[in-house]
Amino acid sequence: MGLLVPLFTLGALLAALPFFLHRLNTATPDQHEFASAMLLSPTQKREHVRKQLRYLILMTLRILLLLAIVFVFARPFMDEESLLVFSDGSVNHLVLIDTSASMSGTDKLDTAKQQAKDIIRSMSIGDRAQLMVADKQLRIVAGPSNEASLLLAAIDEIEATNYQLDYGVMMSGLSSALSDDWLNHKIHLLSDLQQSGMPRQFAKLIPELPAIADVQLALYPTRPESLANWLVEYVDAEGEQVRVGIKGYQSSQQSRFVELAVNGESVAEQPVDLTPSGRAVAIFEGVQFQPGINRVRASLTESDALDSDNHFHFAVDRSPPEPVPLITANPYARPVTYLSTALETVGAPENSQTTSNWIVQPVTFEDFDARTLERYNWVLIDDIGAIPESIANDLVQFVQAGGAVFAAAGERALGLAQLPLSGHTLSSGLEGSEVDLLGGSQAVFSSVSRVESSHPIFENLIGWADLTISHSLPVEVTASDRVLAWLSSGRPFMLEQRVGRGRLVLLTTSLDNEWNNLPVKPFFVALIGQTANYLSRREAVTVQKVAGDYLRADEIGGRGSDGAAGQIVDPNGVTLVALQNTSSLSQRQLNDVGFYELHTAGGESLIGVNIAPAESDTTPLSADELIQWSSAVSGQVGADETIEAAGLTARVGEDEDSFVELWHILAIIALILLCAESLLSNFYLRRSQVLEADAAVT
Repeated sequence: MGLLVPLFTLGALLAALPFFLHRLNTATPDQHEFASAMLLSPTQKREHVRKQLRYLILMTLRILLLLAIVFVFARPFMDEESLLVFSDGSVNHLVLIDTSASMSGTDKLDTAKQQAKDIIRSMSIGDRAQLMVADKQLRIVAGPSNEASLLLAAIDEIEATNYQLDYGVMMSGLSSALSDDWLNHKIHLLSDLQQSGMPRQFAKLIPELPAIADVQLALYPTRPESLANWLVEYVDAEGEQVRVGIKGYQSSQQSRFVELAVNGESVAEQPVDLTPSGRAVAIFEGVQFQPGINRVRASLTESDALDSDNHFHFAVDRSPPEPVPLITANPYARPVTYLSTALETVGAPENSQTTSNWIVQPVTFEDFDARTLERYNWVLIDDIGAIPESIANDLVQFVQAGGAVFAAAGERALGLAQLPLSGHTLSSGLEGSEVDLLGGSQAVFSSVSRVESSHPIFENLIGWADLTISHSLPVEVTASDRVLAWLSSGRPFMLEQRVGRGRLVLLTTSLDNEWNNLPVKPFFVALIGQTANYLSRREAVTVQKVAGDYLRADEIGGRGSDGAAGQIVDPNGVTLVALQNTSSLSQRQLNDVGFYELHTAGGESLIGVNIAPAESDTTPLSADELIQWSSAVSGQVGADETIEAAGLTARVGEDEDSFVELWHILAIIALILLCAESLLSNFYLRRSQVLEADAAVT
């Protein structure tokens, strides 16, 4: 044991202060001669003895309080040898096995499992171990237990996953496993220790350590030397051309063969030349795709350090444009032209050969058949005020069942007290106009003052400052409305309303270029396109994800994602979910590499899942980085503590001993003494006041 700041021990001299104050308080300064002590009552003598005893206890508390405060600032510590005196030497072993995607390469995982078994077999009597695996998260496999047979059997069951490992997330999860019941903890990390797993901040590599404990981190590289590895980095399709990107890590200059398969059939193979740890692109021309969503798989034909990244799964959409009905009173009106042109101008996804995502089908009220609504995911309306009551009722049922509607205002909405379909109440008068003395109207221009830029409809849209609106419907916003954009007059410009499982987006101005200049603005096409993608959920038809990601409800295409029956089929053909309510898919994890199929009432979607590119980087941590990490977790590594790093043994801090500071314990003791001293002194003071009051009465 020792003191880090021994100079503060001089403050112990202050402990004499309560003693002198006690002597002054108990001394009798006024003395008088008295004839005989026989005239005094014996009870007075016993009261004096009790008084001295009370002050003696109070003085002792004050002296101990001052000494505790002094030694808190002196910072006492206990070294490793002294700690062993207070413990039985038992060690709590935390065995962490890396099961991320990179461990599936060569014999890394087998090596880690054998190292873990050696650790379990070498435990001393009284030790215990807890077996954990680390990839996307830290999971307990077995223990804590001192039964070696149980732990060894659990090690045999461990398998590699397709997830990415973050060492920072792993170490933060260890805090709960470092219990205060044990003084000695040893963390064994068995991993390939790749640089790609390091967090951005080094501090995240240090878990929250117990107050009094000896914690050591031992690192076991499963493959000290770096191995050459190549991966398929990306696949891109445009027209009949497919581009495949190849990347090398720790590699020399070589040629690798790339195979391209479409819908399970190999269509081409070609070599690519790569520079050391460089990139190359294989270009395949004249690739024929089938109508619909195609499964494209690009593969490296030769094995390397990690085979799971030699394949890349990519979905190519060759679906025809989706029809969308536009319900109107006049199919030749300007709003119909503007909407049709915008939706046909918005291009299809980059991997599609179609010219547009949408084909607008204008239909008049007389020709509209409500039975055809089941064919569509969403509907356009150019003037919400012109909708007949019968069609409005059919559209309400369509939206409640999970459909979507985009509706704009128009002249037919003027004079209405309540809008059909949405049910919004209109205040009197047309917002943006004033009545002049001749009985006419004079436009008062407004602008868009605020938009919800985080909403998918308005994402990355600019140019609102140039937009002017002369007329808009004075819609009264309800509690269930979500206003997406506001006018400078304080009225809503665009709002969203949830109806059952569907949604309605209402534009409170028209699209005929008379009430505003929106249709001639450059961002109009993007606005209508993003509105279409949002309402139809078309953006989720083709999705690329990393293994371990979650499938959210807003990524499930079609209106079936809000409640119609649906299912998910994994790459092995196993149905993961087949429910009457697909809202439970909101947190479905994609564990395997390959193609996931999503079947909903809105159609079929395909998700290509691949491992995280960071797992392909085989560059290991350097010996210095391993030593820095281990010493940071262990505090000060002792002279006899070694770190196994990259096949070498390094001694760290040979002139420094590991120790545990005790000042926080003394601070708690000082706080307890302070409370006891305060309570006791207040008790004595009140008792003294009561006795003096009784004496004054007598």
